[in-house]
Amino acid sequence: MPVSQGTMIPYLRRKRILELLCENEIMSLEALQKQLAPSSLSTLRRDILSMQQSKQVQMLRGGSVKLATAEDVELPVAEKAHMNIDSKERIARSAASFVRNGETIYIDSGTTTARMTHYLKDKDVTIVTSNTYILNDANKLQGSLILLGGELNKAIASINGPTTDMQLSEMLFDRAFIGASGFSLHGGVSTFDMREASKKRIVKANAQITYVLADSSKAGRNTLCKAFPLADCVLITDQENELTAQISAVIAP
Repeated sequence: MPVSQGTMIPYLRRKRILELLCENEIMSLEALQKQLAPSSLSTLRRDILSMQQSKQVQMLRGGSVKLATAEDVELPVAEKAHMNIDSKERIARSAASFVRNGETIYIDSGTTTARMTHYLKDKDVTIVTSNTYILNDANKLQGSLILLGGELNKAIASINGPTTDMQLSEMLFDRAFIGASGFSLHGGVSTFDMREASKKRIVKANAQITYVLADSSKAGRNTLCKAFPLADCVLITDQENELTAQISAVIAP
């Protein structure tokens, strides 16, 4: 049902637009206007134009709106791979140390999670992944590697979408290692792409224990789509700070 927004300030109105698009994927301006009444169509058009400039949403032909894709708002994997290398290496090494022979694990998209394979080469494990960056080390792995099907997002070297979600919903994992674009007490574990967020939620529900690998540059950062709360995982990061002191399960190698 429409929610009366009264004299809602632009920030709150735009926040509500993002929430509606996370729920509905694509909406017409008219549908948004009904949900945000009494906001006018002209007001919403100004909001959408501003949000498109900041790469939060994308305007489609015919007057519909959708969330911006990860390619629009997230750095390509080729650039991220060369950022915070030492921190990512420590985090990946720590994460891999928890893996035991005979386990089935999930490795998520991301450059930090991909580095785990450097420390899993001699372990007899089954790795399920949506991270195509891992294929660079596939021939060096002693265990099995299962690459999920779905839509390839070349920019972030990730496979996602309905096919991926369907496959993951039928799999169970001893451990899951999840990447993140940001983490905070309010926003939990977040990502730029709702398809990535959906994938992370399914994996978390099907894993005995879920680890989130994120360096300190992502601390306190809220990106577009919340995947799940920090209370639902073990955070592996590179250093402790005021934020991590408030999180119950943190590993900082």
